[in-house]
Amino acid sequence: MIRGIQKKYKQPIAYSFCQGATKQDELVHQLKEVIRNVHDTGLRVLATISDQGTANVAAINILKRDTRAYQLKNNIACTDEFYEVEVDNLHRLKLVHIFDVPHLIKCIRNNLVTKDLIFCTNGVQKRAKLSHILELYNEDCKIPDCKMLPRLSDNHVIPDKIFKMKVKCAAAALQHKSSPREFHLQ
Repeated sequence: MIRGIQKKYKQPIAYSFCQGATKQDELVHQLKEVIRNVHDTGLRVLATISDQGTANVAAINILKRDTRAYQLKNNIACTDEFYEVEVDNLHRLKLVHIFDVPHLIKCIRNNLVTKDLIFCTNGVQKRAKLSHILELYNEDCKIPDCKMLPRLSDNHVIPDKIFKMKVKCAAAALQHKSSPREFHLQ
């Protein structure tokens, strides 16, 4: 599917049938073919987007590895920030790959079940834990008629009840409305 950046449009452009998961080499081949064909229409391809599926990550890594090999062979400074696809014999497109943000949010929440998130704010290292959100949720449940977080339920924060595949549950648990309040509990 292609989507506009400056103008709002989206258009399905390709599909394929497969038996089982598509192999990473086949994904690379299909991606290059689609990028070349879209480029030939006159549209500018700037980025690709996918979820973090194993084959998707592997395909992007293959494209980055091939780009690095081309850069080394041609004495070009190497970077891992993009990959290139040859669109004709003279031109190579530089493309950035972006992982789908809703799935990244879901992945962060799912990782918080077993791990801590370490981050820096203004040069100060901090640690976020699922227990912080759970503590906030438990405190909020103590006063039923005055809930600060009315949209949170057990399915958002209790590890055994979390809907791990629901993006909206992950987004609700990690929403900005809950983060400032949870720091007041510490």
